[in-house]
Amino acid sequence: MSEVTGQGGNSLIILTEFLTNNIGWVSFIVFIIFYKQGLSNLLTRITGLNFSNGESKLGLDAAPPSNIEVIHQESEEATIESKHQEQLEIVRNDTEIEDWFSIVNKHLENNNVDKAKKAFKAYELEEEDQDKLYEDKGLFLFLVYSKANDLTVIPLLEKHINESINEKQRYSALIWLSFCFNNSKQFNRNIELWLNEISNFKSEEVKINATEQLARAYSTNSDFEEAKQVLIKKLSTIKNNKQKSSFYSTLARVEEELGNKTISAYCLDKAVEYNPENLDELFNSAYNASEAGVHELAISNYSLLTDMNPKNSTAWNNLGVEAKEIGLKAKSVENYIKAAALNETLAMANEGYALLNAGFIDEAESKVKKALECSDIHNNIHSLMSKISSVKKEEEKKWIEIQKTASQKQRKLRKYIEKYYLGVSDSFHGEWFIKNGDKVTLCFDNEIKISWEQTLGISRNKTNFTITGLITGGTFKGQYKSESVEQANTTILGIVGNLNVDCLGYVDGNEVHIFSLGKDKDISIELHKKKI
Repeated sequence: MSEVTGQGGNSLIILTEFLTNNIGWVSFIVFIIFYKQGLSNLLTRITGLNFSNGESKLGLDAAPPSNIEVIHQESEEATIESKHQEQLEIVRNDTEIEDWFSIVNKHLENNNVDKAKKAFKAYELEEEDQDKLYEDKGLFLFLVYSKANDLTVIPLLEKHINESINEKQRYSALIWLSFCFNNSKQFNRNIELWLNEISNFKSEEVKINATEQLARAYSTNSDFEEAKQVLIKKLSTIKNNKQKSSFYSTLARVEEELGNKTISAYCLDKAVEYNPENLDELFNSAYNASEAGVHELAISNYSLLTDMNPKNSTAWNNLGVEAKEIGLKAKSVENYIKAAALNETLAMANEGYALLNAGFIDEAESKVKKALECSDIHNNIHSLMSKISSVKKEEEKKWIEIQKTASQKQRKLRKYIEKYYLGVSDSFHGEWFIKNGDKVTLCFDNEIKISWEQTLGISRNKTNFTITGLITGGTFKGQYKSESVEQANTTILGIVGNLNVDCLGYVDGNEVHIFSLGKDKDISIELHKKKI
């Protein structure tokens, strides 16, 4: 869609680029979303990172599929860390004790690594679920690495991996080590890690997951073709639908990097086919398809999303943009209204623009007023306010000019009709001059012909002017024509000075007044019987 420009279709890439300078929490969130397979036991909820682009909005939500209500909120760099702090929630089993994650993170934020380690040690002594404790320790080590820039964490993570008692544990710990390598730009080491580990896994499920991580490692190292081949080679062996979905999703990112936006959109839609309950992927598939110009997929997936979650205001808004793109203005506004009813202020802005473009300024202003009462006000509302103000000023200025021109033409038409009945053609006799003093040739009988040559503009282009028409009384009706003498002097709009419009004229004493008909071209010429 034309409103969505300057922003790639892949939501992860957009998120990463936008939050480059917030490497702490933000890189952690991106990592979890990117590597969400195998980490489901670590977090119970991650919700809502949304970015808007023109009239559309991109949503990235990693809430569990069972929670069908997508939460949307604006992301601002100034508040990103506090919002992420609120969005991450570790639920302890059968206990009301404050979770270790919040305590450890608080200490690391205050650069107190020793207290963070003591806090996690206290948690280790309490936690009875050994699988959960093993996974949490991997997360803890990564936090220390990421927050404290502690390079000694890598050998500790390697030791932690070797202490795993099953493949599920080993895979989850490998994920954290892999991210440490990526974070320190040890891309080749990350590739080597997964190449070595794949053959060690006996479980086909884990082996498939590890293969996908290898492809992602290649992709991170910009080896996109290698990543693509790794995925394709393994794809035909996958039986599990969710793993197929994940592979197609990763393929979509790789194809996007290779410049194949349309194929990328097809891949992401295929991922949705294998895992339709993943509302995040469903949304991203629709968004990417729209970005790639595959509007059929965008409309289909946004429609499905609104069917599954009628309260998804962002989906309703973007569906409205899609309807606008295919020329269904009424359907577009209908979807904007549904989104606006859910307090989606971007939809209010889009609806306001539609009203403004149709000339309903007061109605557009009412949308702005309603949006300003909401707590989450999209920037496009402020742009709409500015646009409404500029349109009102511009149209007011034009209206004053039109009224002035209309009044002037009215006076001429009144004089014209007077001379039409009461004037005489003999009044056209004599020598006539234009305002600059150049003489014109004026011949008349039942018809009139007036001609002269004039040099115009900074290019000093010579132009011939001719007026011809039929005389009635002291008036005539005919054609005004200007034609450049130097035909080679052209612009992208055509030959300079060339014009052909209908006109009226009348003689009033020592003056001949000639003026154009219609509103497209306003021509007004006066001839005088003596030089002025």
